[in-house]
Amino acid sequence: MQFTSQLAEWRPPDIINEIGAAEGADFLIELIYAFQGDTANRVRELRQAITGCDLQRVRMESHTIKGSASQMGAKGMALVCQEIELAAGAGARDGLEDLAIKLEQSFADVCRAMAKYSRS
Repeated sequence: MQFTSQLAEWRPPDIINEIGAAEGADFLIELIYAFQGDTANRVRELRQAITGCDLQRVRMESHTIKGSASQMGAKGMALVCQEIELAAGAGARDGLEDLAIKLEQSFADVCRAMAKYSRS
């Protein structure tokens, strides 16, 4: 599946590498940990919003995750978040659960790719 292979090939965007070169070797690792921690919390919040049928909160959380994922080069995650954001904006509750599962899987794939990258 192209979606998974896209995630497995995660690399930090050039701008992050450039900043990391100026800030020091630990910069990227700290950035990865911050992204993972914040995103894990936001995915939990998104799940709660879906369960509570709070579409405004679903839109807000998915929009925020989308931005972070885009900045970190997790394009597949950002695309899933965009789907969630658009569905919630259109008032569509059906399918949000499946999209949340897709986002969780995508996030797990990104975390694995980040771990593999940071060890290399």
